[in-house]
Amino acid sequence: MTLRESAADGLGLFPREISVPALIAACADRPAPEPIFDALRRITGQSFGPDLDAWRAWWRRTRKRAPVPAAHGYTGSRGDR
Repeated sequence: MTLRESAADGLGLFPREISVPALIAACADRPAPEPIFDALRRITGQSFGPDLDAWRAWWRRTRKRAPVPAAHGYTGSRGDR
């Protein structure tokens, strides 16, 4: 696993809305590693697979609305650790 794949995997373990644009940007180098799309799926609950255009369109529609739900019950508070 490359450093980039490991970083994407780590972002998916601690889901935060702020990670989404960085992960989408990391997909610009094609072919993008599958762990990046896995992290996006875990964070957002969406399943667009390796369709970068679908991820970009979804993010444009979603980013100004309610925050992306935290997966795995993680809320980012210290009490969750």
